[in-house]
Amino acid sequence: MPTDRIARLERTNRRLTLALVALGGVGFGAVLAGFAQPGQPTPPDYVGIAIHDEVDFMYRMDAKGNLERLSLKGGRVAGGGTPAEWKAFPVGTEPRSP
Repeated sequence: MPTDRIARLERTNRRLTLALVALGGVGFGAVLAGFAQPGQPTPPDYVGIAIHDEVDFMYRMDAKGNLERLSLKGGRVAGGGTPAEWKAFPVGTEPRSP
């Protein structure tokens, strides 16, 4: 009798151990899947860039026709680049006021 009970306890322990390992693997996979974030949008491809010297703006256009501008009057930071951010520059999307 005691050997049957010990055998049942050992089987139960093996099953619990296997279940915990499987659950840990699923949890670890979920964490890795969260880091991958497959739904992230890709950055747009830019088809053109231009600088307007008189007003110190740089303009760029993406493949969808959206225009953005960057003010170059913000000054330069150490290591290059500007501290400013690209801002949307809507052109022809809003009706003109009379």
